[in-house]
Amino acid sequence: MGGYPVDAIYSGRYTGIDPETGLYTYQLRPDAEIHTATDLNKPDNYRYYLGTSEAPVTGGFNVTAEYKGIRLSVNGTFATGAKNFEFIKSPTSANTVSGNGVFNYTEREQVFQNDLFAHHLNVPKVAADRWTPNNTNGTYPRVWNPFGEVYGFGYYNPMHKEITHGAFLTNLSYARIKSIILGYTLPKKLISNSALSNVDFSLSLNNFFTFTSYSGMDPETPGATYPISRSVMFSVNVGF
Repeated sequence: MGGYPVDAIYSGRYTGIDPETGLYTYQLRPDAEIHTATDLNKPDNYRYYLGTSEAPVTGGFNVTAEYKGIRLSVNGTFATGAKNFEFIKSPTSANTVSGNGVFNYTEREQVFQNDLFAHHLNVPKVAADRWTPNNTNGTYPRVWNPFGEVYGFGYYNPMHKEITHGAFLTNLSYARIKSIILGYTLPKKLISNSALSNVDFSLSLNNFFTFTSYSGMDPETPGATYPISRSVMFSVNVGF
């Protein structure tokens, strides 16, 4: 599609979980052509431009202040507008356990979260709040066995991963205070009768504050499995 960034993201615009089926739902395009029920599973009827994986706005900042020997310096970085699909693909699925490779693709899972045979690894606690017939307001979609009861979901719901990945779109905007440095220099009159020419104290806090709606470890490095390290440093500089 023309007129969009190189790293443009196209997918389905996620709208929630259907309380009747427990499947993710996606917004139909205003120009969608729906003539039969099966048209409801065609990717072209759901594909939207959803943003870019490269932040269109990035920058940094540095603020300093000094008063009577006390110094304060704050610097950081920010980025806004970047998005990314974030999910951990299970190593197993109904496809991998089928043995002879026979698989009913009209009954395939919409996303890996629906697959009874997937290892639902590294998920937040809220994943326990799933859709069931008795919990139709669940936060996560239903789980079902593609080799069991036939629901026919694939006939009238978007099932193509190009569209269904839209449920995993994450905003990576953030502002991070990289360092806060507080310093103090002793007044000359306090050390005038000594052999010291200056005494300077410094306390530094690094990577302590990040403001973001991102739920992963680090919005600056999406998908990271370890959090960014924090550190505290205290130093004394003495001159003779």
